[in-house]
Amino acid sequence: MGYIGAGPTRFNTADELTVTGDAEFNGDLTVKGTHITLDSATVQTVDLGDNDKIRLGDSDDLQIFHDGSNSYITDSGTGNLYLRATNALIIQSADGGETLASFHDDNLVRLYYDNAIKLATTSTGVDVTGTVTASSVGVGAAPNATFGSLLYIQGTPAANKPIVSAYSQGNSNNAGFALFNDSGNRGIWTTGSTMRFTRTYEGNSTADVTIDASGFVGIGNTAPDTALDVASSGVPIEIRSTNNNTYKIQVGGSSGYDAYWGTTSSAPFIVANSSVSEMMRIDSSGNVGIGNSTPSSFYSLADNLVVGTGSGGNGMTIYSGSSDSGFIGFNDTASASMQGYIQYNHSGDYMTFAPNGTEKMRIDNGGGLFLGNYSHQWSSSMRAQIEGSKGIAVFSTGGSSSEVLACWNKGDSGTRYQVYFADSTAGGIRGSITTNGSSTAYNTTSDYRLKTAVNYDWDATTRLKQLRPARFEWIVDGDDAVPVDGFLAHEVQDIVPEAISGTKDGMRNEEYTVSAATGDIYTPAIEAVLDEDGNEVTPAVAEVIHSADVERPDELAEGQQWRETTAAVMGTRSVPDYQGIDQSKLVPLLVKTIQELEARIVALETA
Repeated sequence: MGYIGAGPTRFNTADELTVTGDAEFNGDLTVKGTHITLDSATVQTVDLGDNDKIRLGDSDDLQIFHDGSNSYITDSGTGNLYLRATNALIIQSADGGETLASFHDDNLVRLYYDNAIKLATTSTGVDVTGTVTASSVGVGAAPNATFGSLLYIQGTPAANKPIVSAYSQGNSNNAGFALFNDSGNRGIWTTGSTMRFTRTYEGNSTADVTIDASGFVGIGNTAPDTALDVASSGVPIEIRSTNNNTYKIQVGGSSGYDAYWGTTSSAPFIVANSSVSEMMRIDSSGNVGIGNSTPSSFYSLADNLVVGTGSGGNGMTIYSGSSDSGFIGFNDTASASMQGYIQYNHSGDYMTFAPNGTEKMRIDNGGGLFLGNYSHQWSSSMRAQIEGSKGIAVFSTGGSSSEVLACWNKGDSGTRYQVYFADSTAGGIRGSITTNGSSTAYNTTSDYRLKTAVNYDWDATTRLKQLRPARFEWIVDGDDAVPVDGFLAHEVQDIVPEAISGTKDGMRNEEYTVSAATGDIYTPAIEAVLDEDGNEVTPAVAEVIHSADVERPDELAEGQQWRETTAAVMGTRSVPDYQGIDQSKLVPLLVKTIQELEARIVALETA
């Protein structure tokens, strides 16, 4: 056994020291064994005073102590501090009445407040109960320094799932997401089934963007009544494709778009269908083509509006108010006022044509046609009226079997007036052509009420004997001419002047074509057709000129057009003004002569 006394106290390693009762060591105690055991059935304690430390490690790397106010576990080593537990590591209050945190060997970590779990880790993330307050938050990544954002969310959500959800439990009217700054609320919020995006507090009804229960979107309008309802104070809407700065609006169903509005380099506005077939175009000159992509050159005219391609059924409607007039106006640089128009008058129910701004033709609601004067000059029942210094020229190029003028009175029976002849002098009517179902009568007005100085005693035979009936051939018949009976007009004129029109050897001026207009027969150019991304679908086709400096033909090949390049040259020449004869005017002279001859015969027979 070792010894105890002054100086070092030593024991051999095989020796044991048993102390019964208290032991006090006034110097340092060095134990060179492998461990110290405190063995007792009751709780044992190691008492250390304030700032007394339990130091572990060769360099005092781990220290445990109390400084009189606070308790410390200090690890100053180069490695880590590990706290290990077989089941769970639980941090509690000093009296054990509250759990502050728990760490479990299944990787579950829980943080508590007042014994209630506020944060818990899960296999997919973190569950938080209550309010989270943070100076900056990064979800899926650290807060993005590029944008200087306090909340940064990054991740790949499941298919058809949102990356962020905002849910207001128990209040269906106020779920939403709000952004705040010093000026007030800014947010995305709901009221009932309507979603609003606003720059002001959520109770303000003037939300900037609203999506209602029908899916209608209002911009500057909280009650949209269309799919997109924009209320703007003069600010335009711009829709642009990043491909060649093409502006485009596309409309479609579930299987693709049905139509789009867009632009190309040569046409500021195009409407096309789902197969990218162009339906309407406004070209760079402002010309409009409906069903035609070349409105500026269609039919050789610089047409500002072209409807259709010349094939199939095409048309156009001009709509006005229930009691207003709709019209098409015509003008040029010669005057600021309208030069001509076609107008429909609703209240009067008639159509007006005014080539120089003054009405020259009207079609009334009964189908009546009026040229030069739209008031009835003859009868309110007449369906056509022409007034002017010239008459009507009717001609046919169809040959001898074609009708030049057909008159058809569909009366059931009796005399049917086919043509009236009148002038502006007293009495008006001067003649007519009538039919009675089996024959035609050419009538000259002869009513006694139109005549005066009636005389039955005049010599007809002497005058008749002055007439010189002749046989002759018509020059126009050429070699096919045959002799016919008749008179020479000037030889009758002195005897029965009322039967003759014109003067002997009379002449008149006639306008004629010195040289006809000429031009090009061509197939118009076709612009390239582009898809919605600006890619060429159909290449452009250049104009093809088939013939140049030729007169306009009666017919053109399909797809070809003719345009005038050289105007016609017109001239005036003097031509014969041929005399005419109305041989019916000779009938009274013939009848009177026969009567005179008959009287002579009777006188001779009774002598």
